[in-house]
Amino acid sequence: MLARTTQLANQALVLKDIYELERFPRNSFDFVLDLGANIGVFSRTLRTLNRKAKIIALEPNKQNFSWLSDNLIGLDITLDNRALGNGELLWFRAEKTPHPLDHRFVESEPIGETYQIPSERLGTLFHAYNGFGDYCIKINCEGGEQYLLGDLEAEEVLRGAKKVGLMIHFPGSKSAHNDCPTWKEYTTWINGVLSATHDIRYGYSDRRRGRGIFNAIRRGERGV
Repeated sequence: MLARTTQLANQALVLKDIYELERFPRNSFDFVLDLGANIGVFSRTLRTLNRKAKIIALEPNKQNFSWLSDNLIGLDITLDNRALGNGELLWFRAEKTPHPLDHRFVESEPIGETYQIPSERLGTLFHAYNGFGDYCIKINCEGGEQYLLGDLEAEEVLRGAKKVGLMIHFPGSKSAHNDCPTWKEYTTWINGVLSATHDIRYGYSDRRRGRGIFNAIRRGERGV
């Protein structure tokens, strides 16, 4: 499973550059929040490109966190075994046909394999880790991004970012996220929050599987 997860993560993050990191020169960021770090490919890449940045990698899945810990040894990256959420305990929900990069944490106890994990709001995480300077936020939380909508503190943190990479998960014919906001709701929300300050591009979209990525770059930066 680890080999398959590594292969898929490298294909998406490195070869396809789904978060558009190639648009930025080295040492563009002082602070990085990797929310939904999985096995650490994004955090490792950001460490290579930003040698002095303070990097925080958040991953709630127990198995992924174990692999993450092994993969980031010696890279001076802070690891956090919590989920992006509403500040309360969330329940792990195993998928019937799990994908190596997917997992879910939900508010009510599901049937089947379960465990609880603490969650935290984006604003609380950002301030607890003393976010500063030119910062990058990457969010791929398998539905946890729904807690950003309407959270004024989180929206303020996003507006201050030099770079935001946000994968959204929404209902679709082959989606496991039918309890999440719709694509239209996410699109309306992110444009309302960032269109005045950032250039926004949407891509890597699959309507049937219910996923896509918003990449937002603060207007006037070299990465545009």
